[in-house]
This record gives sequence, C-alpha cells and structure tokens, in this order.
Amino acid sequence: MSAYQGDFVLGFICYPFVSERELDYNEATKRVMGDVEQSGSILVVDDDPDIRETVSYFLTSRGYTVAEAEDGPSCRAQVASQNFDLAILDLGLPGEDGISLCRHLRETTNMGLIILTGSGDEVDRVVGLEVGADDYVSKPFQPRELLARVRSVLRRVTQAVPEQGGSALEEFARRARNGSTSERVLLSVLFTDIVDSTRLATELGDKAWAELLAEHHAIVRKSIAASGGLEVKTLGDGFLAAFEGPGRALKSARAIVKGVERLEIQVRAGMHTGECELRDDDLAGIAVHLAARISGLAGPGEILVTSTVRDLVLGSDFAFKDRGETELRGVPGPWRVFAVEAPGS
Repeated sequence: MSAYQGDFVLGFICYPFVSERELDYNEATKRVMGDVEQSGSILVVDDDPDIRETVSYFLTSRGYTVAEAEDGPSCRAQVASQNFDLAILDLGLPGEDGISLCRHLRETTNMGLIILTGSGDEVDRVVGLEVGADDYVSKPFQPRELLARVRSVLRRVTQAVPEQGGSALEEFARRARNGSTSERVLLSVLFTDIVDSTRLATELGDKAWAELLAEHHAIVRKSIAASGGLEVKTLGDGFLAAFEGPGRALKSARAIVKGVERLEIQVRAGMHTGECELRDDDLAGIAVHLAARISGLAGPGEILVTSTVRDLVLGSDFAFKDRGETELRGVPGPWRVFAVEAPGS
C-alpha cells in the first residue's frame, strides 16, 4: 500500500492537511487518543515493513509491548517462543496465507486475533472471522479505530471465565466449579511428574522435600496458566492439565521442563489430544489414559507425545524424533510415540 492515500499518511493514519515531514508522530497520537497508557503484549504480522514499523510504533507509544513478524514462519517462531495477548494479522501474507495462519493461531493459542484486509476483501474478512478471528480492520485505517478494536478484543480475551458458553476450557472450568454430569470434549491432555521423586524425598527429608515441592508446583502452575491451560489436579509430585490445543500444551511442557532446572531436578511429560469425559472436577476417558501411559515412557527432561499430537502441529516450529510403535497397557492397539526435540536441536 502506498504511503499516501488521500489524507492518510504513514500508511494508515489520517491527519488531514498535515504532511508526513511536519507530523510529530508521538505527539499526534496523544492528541488523537489522549494520554491513557495501556498494557498487553501484541504481535504485528505483516509483510510490509512500513506498516509493521508504523503500527508497532503507534502501539508502543500507547504502552503496549509489541513484537513483529513478516510472514507465517516468523509468526509461528515468535508465538512458540513467547506468549502474546493479541495478534494483528495481515491476511495477504506471502507463502502461507493469512487464513491458514489465523486458523493455526486460533487452534494453538488463546490470544486475541485482529485481521487486516484490503477495503474490498469482503470474502477474506468473512472467512477470517469464521476460522477464529475476533475482529477485523480494513486498510487504510485510523489510529482511533485500531486502538478501539485492540482494547475491545483485549477486554474480551482477558475477562474471567463466563458462566455460560465459551470455549471448551471455559465450559470445562465452569462445570468443574459448579458440578455437572459427564460430557465429552476435545482437549489436549498433559501429564508431568518429577523424575526419581521417591529417592529425592528420602534424601531431602520431609521439610526440604515439602519446600522443593512447593517451588515445583509454583513453576508448573505458572507455566500452565501462561499457555492458557487449566490445572485439573495434582498427583503427588505430578500434574494433570488440559489445554484447548496441542501447541499450547507443548509450550507449557517446554516451559515446565526448562523452569525446574533451577531446582536441580528433572521432570518428564507426556501428552495426547483427544475426546475427554468431564466428570465433575476431573477428566476421564481413553485420551487421559493415553497421556498418562505416554508420560510413563518418558525419560528425565523428556516430552513424549502421540502421533496425533505430532500431526496436529505439523508446520509449527516443534520438531520430533520418532520413537517407534509401542503397546500401552490398558489402551487398544500399538501407538507411535514421538519425542519433542529441544529448540534449535
């Protein structure tokens, strides 16, 4: 898009009768929007460097933490390495199209999504909203509109769990809190536990072990929450957690394995994605048994997953090593197991 379009300058901001050279950008945005500071982390995904820089500068000046990505692979890498509250995504990306990337982000994260489209791309806007975008902005646009939509989406994604409706995890949380009959729902299930915990507990003694366990639990809970997951229950030195998508569960597992290193202990993790039964405040079903059995096969510091998980995150930055097929006690058939490789390996 041209830097000038009618009264629009810097690609998207409208200041009639003001030239680009005369425009003091920061002061102008304050005149338009006021001095209220914001908070939140935002990823701007656009192949046009001028638009990325301008949008990033504007949002940073309003108090947001902003990162940039120029295409699908760089977006996936950013999302895998950190958590964002919101992504502003151009649908006209080169290579992987914006619709596919929007669908991937909705399936693997809980961030808000605002799509950018051309003024005449009505079909793209409709499809983008159907695959999971929360809102859209048509180019060119004014800063007042952009900030209003950013604020609106961030309010929605950071609200407390609603009492009715919502996502699978929200519905699970509501039912777990209020009680309900069984209901099946598609979730990614993660089990973790401390390696060689019995020996550690014996060597440390009750008091030191209790202190270590408290620190371990704090790290695990923080990692689960940061990836949009839900702690289902603790299992002594282990956890059962549920996530809306496998990408979030894998991010959480990585963070847990890395986070406990400072405690000089190691954890192991296993996960599977499948239909689960919601039974009051617990999860049940073959998917849960599978994740538990897979976790039991993992070695120190290792994350094992089923082929289902591997297939669902193909194209992401997660890499896997095939561990072959294995029989799992109490679960029908042989299952192919994959180990999640460390980033950069």
